Amino acid sequence: VLEPHAPADPAALEATAAHLSVYDWLVCASPRAVSALRERRGPAALPGGLRTAAVGAATARALHEAGAATPPLTGSGDGAAS
Repeated sequence: VLEPHAPADPAALEATAAHLSVYDWLVCASPRAVSALRERRGPAALPGGLRTAAVGAATARALHEAGAATPPLTGSGDGAAS
């Protein structure tokens, strides 16, 4: 069983969360990853032009709930995208 843990040094995640507008894509592998990003962004919306990709339907839902402007590209985790 995998247990989620906060990064030992959250500086990289905090810097990325604060500057998402400089990226073209946001790729999340789990709903927990989306949650961690939201915790660091606070109430700030995701940038409008940011494209998103998710591993699995639950992660795609989390990105949508986080305000992803475009529908998340969803992969099943087996290399296939839908």
